Amino acid sequence: DCANKFAVARHVYGFPFTQPFPDVDNVDCLIIVGANPAISKWSFLQVSNPIERLREIEQRGGRIFVVDPRKTETAK
Repeated sequence: DCANKFAVARHVYGFPFTQPFPDVDNVDCLIIVGANPAISKWSFLQVSNPIERLREIEQRGGRIFVVDPRKTETAK
């Protein structure tokens, strides 16, 4: 849930420690790639109660897409 963020940041930003943080309280669309915040508790983002925050996104009309080769707890 964390190593992938460093690898992607190195390729996208040129430095592994440049980490963007999504504004989960105001997004209209959130794409979660290769992460499982239901288990990791989104420790990297410092987001409290990640499952409730994801539900709030959907309740206000936002869309969430989980991209992962397995059906994770978050995808359920």
